[in-house]
Amino acid sequence: MPMAVPLALYIKNKREHPKWILRTGYAKLKGVAAQIALILHCTNAAIADRLPDTSVSPETLSTAIAFTKWLLDQTLLEYQRIGLLDDPKLNRIFKFIDKFDGRDWINAQTVKAWWSAKTKPGANELRMFMAETVSLH
Repeated sequence: MPMAVPLALYIKNKREHPKWILRTGYAKLKGVAAQIALILHCTNAAIADRLPDTSVSPETLSTAIAFTKWLLDQTLLEYQRIGLLDDPKLNRIFKFIDKFDGRDWINAQTVKAWWSAKTKPGANELRMFMAETVSLH
């Protein structure tokens, strides 16, 4: 199952989180991804009005892994929202989403002006921040 390697590495990095409440769920994520893949596999077969094949396609598995990562990131955002995380990076992303959610377009100058630090980030740091924010939201 070569598609599971990225999820395994993703989980390994997340498993080092300092909060025990978050670390406990990471071991189950591979199983969750497998269950989601099976549900997608059977749903796709039902939509096509046929019986499911005996093996799950790499595309379905890849979609399930991406969805599992997204679920994990959403869980982290919710834990941040209720104050269970001490991660300043996630805290900044959460505050940013609260401030700008629902806006049609946000440019780099808006993000830089919003940034609450004496020294404002450079273009590369802003791009990385926005990429992380988009991946979580």
